[in-house]
Amino acid sequence: MNALQTLGHILQPQGIKVVTTGADEIGRFLEQRYGTVDPAVIDARWRETLECLPRARVVLLGVPMDIGAGFERGAFKGPLGIRSQLLHVPGLYGRLEGAGVLDIGDVRVNPSLFTDDMLSQTTLEAVRAARWPAGSPGADGRASAELPVSPLSILERALELIAALAPESRVHLIGGDHSMSMISTGVLARSPANAGKTLGVVHFDAHTDLLAERDGIRCSFATWAHHANLAIGRGGRLQQLGTRISGRSREHWEATCEVRQFWADEINSRGAESILDELCGNLGRAGVRELYISNDVDGTDPRWVAATGTMVKGGMHPEFVSAAIDRLGRELQVVGADVAELAPPLKWHIRGEPARSNQTSAHYTLRQLEALLGRPGLFAGEILIPEPASEEEVWDLPPYV
Repeated sequence: MNALQTLGHILQPQGIKVVTTGADEIGRFLEQRYGTVDPAVIDARWRETLECLPRARVVLLGVPMDIGAGFERGAFKGPLGIRSQLLHVPGLYGRLEGAGVLDIGDVRVNPSLFTDDMLSQTTLEAVRAARWPAGSPGADGRASAELPVSPLSILERALELIAALAPESRVHLIGGDHSMSMISTGVLARSPANAGKTLGVVHFDAHTDLLAERDGIRCSFATWAHHANLAIGRGGRLQQLGTRISGRSREHWEATCEVRQFWADEINSRGAESILDELCGNLGRAGVRELYISNDVDGTDPRWVAATGTMVKGGMHPEFVSAAIDRLGRELQVVGADVAELAPPLKWHIRGEPARSNQTSAHYTLRQLEALLGRPGLFAGEILIPEPASEEEVWDLPPYV
């Protein structure tokens, strides 16, 4: 199989596999996106989009999984929530495509699998046989026996194939739990373009995600930043914003990992201009010229994003996050980005959720697409920051009895 054919096997128009449960919701989305619920027509139209990949400037790829999460699940519907907001704006998808942004669908997700290196050969063969039975396209020869089957292994292969087909393109991931960022930053860090260690990462999050492993597992929502930091060479190339909860102090992380953390209380007290001047200065002194932006939406205050698995009080305001993305896009070459940990099935008891969280996350996605395109402000006004909920609404949690 060539690269496009392989992508056609390991990606899907919508990566959450449904049989009956959830089919109406996903079917409604697919009808909005492709104008039909006929699976054959949807598949054909999606493959037509995939054929345009070599001409894309920015590739939008969904990772609808929460297998790497560790608390409340629901991030598997993050891509659905963000895309639904994009589709809600008349003509926006057409304007995105006109600017060179190509949505190629989702990584194919089996909710029982994580990475191929955690599977036995028996399981690998069984999943491959189920996906590509004898006589189906791609099942002949050794090709299907070499295809990855787990979400993060598929993501790694997909990013490598996208780079081969469209070497000048940049990828924006929409997730999905934060474990995916270990893959995307790792692929960029080992590319020839980073031979001079000029890649940096700016990480918005309430948490540090700097554990080397979590309960024996190397790749998870809590470990990805540790491995990304190693991959890019440490030395202050990783800058974290919005931190406000950790088992270790800021001083511990900065000393042992050579990162700089801007905790949320510092951001909220000092103001955007002072923080962003220092942030960009830090990146410059570390020799960073290319940048990956990883945006965990729980870094934002829950008044704007409550639909996430681990909301924490006192977060960043979305105006600051949006201003930071804009500033970084103007001063550095943004070569990759993601929005992670949006979980639309959660916090429905709060007035305006999950629509408010979806809208904030879609706003961030547009800002980051502008940065990847090198065209700040291109989609300004398309999706605004929503009005926040009150503290009382967010934290008046429903009883379990």
